[in-house]
Amino acid sequence: MTAQAQNKNDAKGPKASLPKCAKEEDKDYSNPQISLNALVYDEQKMFVKGLSIKDFQVFEDGREQKILALEERVGPLRLGLVVDNSGSLRSQLGLVLGLGQLITKNLRPDDEVYLMRFISSEKIEVVKDWTTDKTGIQKALAGLYVEGGQSAVIDAVYLGSDKMTKPLSATPGQ
Repeated sequence: MTAQAQNKNDAKGPKASLPKCAKEEDKDYSNPQISLNALVYDEQKMFVKGLSIKDFQVFEDGREQKILALEERVGPLRLGLVVDNSGSLRSQLGLVLGLGQLITKNLRPDDEVYLMRFISSEKIEVVKDWTTDKTGIQKALAGLYVEGGQSAVIDAVYLGSDKMTKPLSATPGQ
């Protein structure tokens, strides 16, 4: 779900970037807007659908911002789960893996996902390549564990982002 909120700062204040999909001639620099993504789930940890603008509030510096539009995305989702398995995440790995399980539990049949883990700059690996197999990703997540090493967040984010820009190499469903 993507929400657009009006930035109430005047021309002297900070600027928000416009959605990348906007054409140059459509940009209104006198009234900057920002795009936000939201995942909403209920007590059973299932994603909530059918929400409207009335169901959201956006605040900036303690002031409520006007929401201009709300869009629910219906096309297939492509996402990469990039997980820090270094010693620095030892106390939080369970929480991170639980969030990964929650995300994959709610994937639709045609959504595609890959799983990458990193321990250090020298050890960054794709555990499960692009797939629509939710069970396979969940099993791969459950098999992740902490190893020693210094976190390489920047390297892993760079490699994970690079993977998102490349064409799919795996056969869907594997």
